[in-house]
Amino acid sequence: MRMSELLRRLQRLAADESGAVLIYVTLLMPVVVGIGVLAVDFSRLANLNTALQKGADALALAGAAELDRKPTSITRANAAIANILTNKSKFSTTGLTTVTSVGQGIRYLSKLPASDTTAITNANVTTDPLAARYVEVTVTTKTLNTILPASLLGGANITTTSARAVAGFTSALCKTVPMFICNPYEGNGTSLFNALNSASDRRRQIKLQLGNIGGEAQYFPGNYGWLDTPTLGTGANALRDALATKAPNSCYIQDGVSQKTGNITNANDALNVRFDLWAGPFNNSDNNPSYPPAVNVRKGYMPANGAKGACNPSVAPNVAPSTTNNGRLGRDSAFPDAGGRLGNGNWDYDGYWTANYGTMAKPASLVGYSNANLPSRYDVYRAEIGTIGTGGATDLVAHANANNERGSAMCYSGATPTDTPDRRVLYVAIIDCQNLNVHGNTVAPLPVLAFGKFFVTEPISNPPDADAGTIFAELIGLSEPGSVSNEVAHDIVQLYR
Repeated sequence: MRMSELLRRLQRLAADESGAVLIYVTLLMPVVVGIGVLAVDFSRLANLNTALQKGADALALAGAAELDRKPTSITRANAAIANILTNKSKFSTTGLTTVTSVGQGIRYLSKLPASDTTAITNANVTTDPLAARYVEVTVTTKTLNTILPASLLGGANITTTSARAVAGFTSALCKTVPMFICNPYEGNGTSLFNALNSASDRRRQIKLQLGNIGGEAQYFPGNYGWLDTPTLGTGANALRDALATKAPNSCYIQDGVSQKTGNITNANDALNVRFDLWAGPFNNSDNNPSYPPAVNVRKGYMPANGAKGACNPSVAPNVAPSTTNNGRLGRDSAFPDAGGRLGNGNWDYDGYWTANYGTMAKPASLVGYSNANLPSRYDVYRAEIGTIGTGGATDLVAHANANNERGSAMCYSGATPTDTPDRRVLYVAIIDCQNLNVHGNTVAPLPVLAFGKFFVTEPISNPPDADAGTIFAELIGLSEPGSVSNEVAHDIVQLYR
């Protein structure tokens, strides 16, 4: 290499300043590495916190799903939170572990503050399973070991995190009558839920009697009233039609229903279409598919007008109130409770069977029953329906008794009625009226104890019956999703915080 070329290369090397960057890189390298490690720590902490929050959400939802206002709701909710789900978290000092509330807490709440920014206090907490509507779950705190040596900055190499969630339960009842009743068992020493578990209580008749609507009188156990919802429209006619139609455009939430004050003209006529009786504004509706009767309308009315039967209760020659009328499912022999509204459950089953079927063999579900061992009226009604289509004398609904009355509709001329929905069953909001001090003008949202299923045992009668205008019914159960009532009942479980 020539000397001149060597000198030129040495000159270029002497003028090169790029190595100065190394100084800055050397100075910034700890900062860059620290930020990277800090980002990793934040990412690990965020993942741990997300896992804990998802676990808290899942546990709260599992517990809330059990808060159905029944006496065992809190016990079932605790079991669900402890056992039903397994959510795991990573990155804590304990490794891959299950998210639990052990060491932190579970609180049941009757209400939430109006604002999400307001803290939940002991005023919101309840231990009453009938009042528990929400559950707050705080999961066990987890510890994270950080990578960044925080001790260099005067701190510890660990951090902690936890999570909390609040979920609640309510239920909705849709496509049903706009009606509530005051809990017939309120204040008489027996809970509604215990009564439903007792065969003798389930066959007790309840007189759903109308209270002094529009006045200041207290609603007493057994009294019924109307509900209001904007989806039905306004006016008495809209509510009246909702009582008659098979699928009213209505929904009611257990958290609170609104009372509709005032009388509904022709409400009795609207309910009686379910028994194949046509009067008032429904006099010419006996072919309207929106108002079908039940598949079994046996009611003890002596047929009139030839083969069509007793179509109008106001002119029927054997209107139901006669105490000797065994053609219908009879009334209880006495009504000793709830101010004369709750019966003793004793009725003349043998007389009903003999009056309608004589010596015919009973279906298997009724074998063994007699006046000494009574079934509920609903049991008899469903047993009769269970024989439809079996043909011959064993089809109890189609069988004509000595008065030529059948269980199948003789007045309705529309499409053949179906058993879905069961038109003799009313789904009704049950309210503790005494505890809530419900009056005729109480229109504020009222919490619902439960949505009950009431079997209407006979048509609503006219004078001279002393109980004219009264709905006689048996409380046969609660309307719950997953049962035969799942077309009208819906559970709503959701996170609130």
